Amino acid sequence: MIDLRGEEDFEGDFEDRGRDLQAEIEAERIAEALVFASSQPVSEGFLAERLPEKADVHAIMLRLKEQYAPRGVNLVQVEGAWAFRTAADLSFVIRRDDNEVKKLSRAALEVLAIIAYHQPVTRAEIEDIRGVQTLARHARRADGSRLGAVSWPPAHTGPAGDIGHDPRFPRPFRSRRAA
Repeated sequence: MIDLRGEEDFEGDFEDRGRDLQAEIEAERIAEALVFASSQPVSEGFLAERLPEKADVHAIMLRLKEQYAPRGVNLVQVEGAWAFRTAADLSFVIRRDDNEVKKLSRAALEVLAIIAYHQPVTRAEIEDIRGVQTLARHARRADGSRLGAVSWPPAHTGPAGDIGHDPRFPRPFRSRRAA
């Protein structure tokens, strides 16, 4: 006579293993997505908070690291946290192009020099010093990034809408007063 209970136990054990495998695969997918979406390296503690309770975070990360090893992007441990990095052997392909230095127009240089020397200064004062009407674009670089910042309400004493500088204000225009 065949013991049917043994077969039922085997089938139940097989189903449990299948569920465990699915849970592990899902935990790997979640961990992979969390590390990929993060701009900073992700700690195992951070991952453990978001993965299923029984998930072995370290083992999952080691498996993912092994899976990504032959690829162009590798999973690496950085100061105890995990992050994706470009494979070291492909660094020659990925190069950082030096940004072309774009020169400011003469009018923009003039406006920035006035701001650096006279700040805080209003737009009306700039226009009066230059003798022409100043456009808002003069307080920007040629690529459109801001140089001067209009502060409202002013963080210092002076007329409303004074033009000051932000930390990215070009060093050549900084005076001792502006720093």
